[in-house]
Amino acid sequence: MPPMKSTLPPIASSALPGLLPAMLLAALLLTALPVAAQPASAQPASAQAAAQATPPQAKAAAAPQDLAEGQRLGQFVNRYGFRHLYVRVPAGLDDARIIALAQQWHQREPDAWLWLLDDDSQFQQLLDSLPKIEQGDLGDFPAQWFKQHAVANLVLMLHPDRSRRWALYRGAHRSDSMAELPCIQGKGGCKP
Repeated sequence: MPPMKSTLPPIASSALPGLLPAMLLAALLLTALPVAAQPASAQPASAQAAAQATPPQAKAAAAPQDLAEGQRLGQFVNRYGFRHLYVRVPAGLDDARIIALAQQWHQREPDAWLWLLDDDSQFQQLLDSLPKIEQGDLGDFPAQWFKQHAVANLVLMLHPDRSRRWALYRGAHRSDSMAELPCIQGKGGCKP
C-alpha cells in the first residue's frame, strides 16, 4: 500500500500554529460540548443570576480563607448557564491534596465547574476575557499564564450510559483524569 499523503493545506501564517492551542484552550475553558447541549431545565439555578461575571473578592471580604484551603477568586456564568468557579490554591500540591481540595470545594459548591489555579496575577485579565471569548475574540485571553497555572479543573461529563458525572482533570485540559467526584443532589445538572 502506498504511503498516505496529507490533504491538509500548508499553513500560510507563522502565527497560526500558536493561535490554535490558545483557541482550543479557550474552548475548553468555557464549556464541554456534550453537556452544553442539555435542556435549560437541567441547567444550574445560578444561571438565573443577572450578572454574568463577578470580580475577584476583596481580601477584606467576610472571613478570608487560608490559602491552604483555597481562596475563591471569582466566577463566570457562561452562555449555557454553567457556573465556572475559580479558586486559588498553593503551588506544588501533590495529587492527593489536589483531589482533597477539589472534593472540599465541590461539597461547598456542588453546581460549579471548578478551576484550581496556583497563581492569581492575571486572573482579572482572564475573567475579563471570558465574555469576549464567547463572542470569538481570543485577543485578551492570557493563554500562556492559564496553561502554566491551571492546576486542575472539575467538569460535568456526559457518559455513554447518559449519566452525567463530575470528573477532575489535571491542568487546563481534559486529557489527564485524576478522579471522579460524586453527584450531590443533582446539583449542576449531574445525574448518577
